[in-house]
Amino acid sequence: MLVGVLFTSAFAFLNRARGSKLFDQTTSTTVARLVSTFFMALLVLLVSVNWPAAAWAWVALFLWAVPEWGKYMGAACGNRIDSTEKGFILSEWVLACVAARDSRVRGLIGTAVRMALAAPCVAGVGFLTGGAVWPASLTPFMAVPYFWLSYFLDSGRSWKYGEYAAGALLGAALWLAIAS
Repeated sequence: MLVGVLFTSAFAFLNRARGSKLFDQTTSTTVARLVSTFFMALLVLLVSVNWPAAAWAWVALFLWAVPEWGKYMGAACGNRIDSTEKGFILSEWVLACVAARDSRVRGLIGTAVRMALAAPCVAGVGFLTGGAVWPASLTPFMAVPYFWLSYFLDSGRSWKYGEYAAGALLGAALWLAIAS
């Protein structure tokens, strides 16, 4: 149990490091992604003792971190949707089918679709370790903290603490995939 809590907490820290460009220690989002996802994969290796699962985690997490984030994440945090900003194509398609007009709700939906891109990582780790793949279905819920926190905090802080919470949820999903 303690290992699971530490694993999840480390993922929370590393996800915030990824989103904050290593706590503003670099100007490169690519470097931040490479470093933080490498350490996330190292955590998977330490817990699973499975090199293929760790390699899969690194590649899948890096690819998860690449496509556009800001348009709908900002809206989930309480900002207006900037129609001129490029959004993730699948989020754009889903939102074209949704009748919701509230910017935050649209941001939540767009971000949930975007967060679901972590599902292949979780499912792959579960499969490669002989664990469970069902925790992959939890990944869209990583969008909820941004939305929920935006009602209590300003957009900057809801984004910051949302990254910690989303990282913890990602870590919990991976822990469940490995330990189940």
